[in-house]
Amino acid sequence: LVDAAASMPKEPETPQTSKVTRTQKSPNPPVAAVPPSPPASSSSDNIARFTSLLAANQSVRKDPNKKSFAEMLMDMLMDEQYSEVVTFLPDGTSWGIIQSKKFSEEVMPKVFNIRTFSSFVRKLNRWGFDRIMEKKTHEVDVFRHVLFKKGDYNTC
Repeated sequence: LVDAAASMPKEPETPQTSKVTRTQKSPNPPVAAVPPSPPASSSSDNIARFTSLLAANQSVRKDPNKKSFAEMLMDMLMDEQYSEVVTFLPDGTSWGIIQSKKFSEEVMPKVFNIRTFSSFVRKLNRWGFDRIMEKKTHEVDVFRHVLFKKGDYNTC
C-alpha cells in the first residue's frame, strides 16, 4: 500500500521570522515573553553600552547643539559652582554626590531636568555607570565608568 500523504506534493515551507505581527484585533492580545534578566554587567559590557549609547546619541540627535547626558554630567562635575555638592574623587575615574539632598532638589532639576534621584540613577545605569557606594552605608554616593574620566570630553 502507498501512503496517500506521502504521494501528495508537499507545499513549500515558509521561513519563520522572529517578528510577531498582529493581523487583526482580538479581545485578548498575545502576551510577549519576558526576556531573561541580563547577567551581572562586566566592565566590557559597560564599555560597549556606553559607546553604543554615545554613538546612537550623536547620530540621532534632533538638535546637534544639544549635549549628551555624559557631556552634561562632565560639565556639571567640572563646574566649580557644584563642587561642594558633587565632584570627582581624587583618582579622577569616579565621582561622588556629597550633598544628596541639595543635589536632588537643586542640581538635578536644573542640569538634567530630572526630578527624582532614582530616575537619575536609572539613567546612569543605562549609560553603563556602576554605583560603587551608596549613601545608606557610606557618607557619599559614588559612581564610576571606565571611559568617564575627569576632563576627558573625547569619550562623552
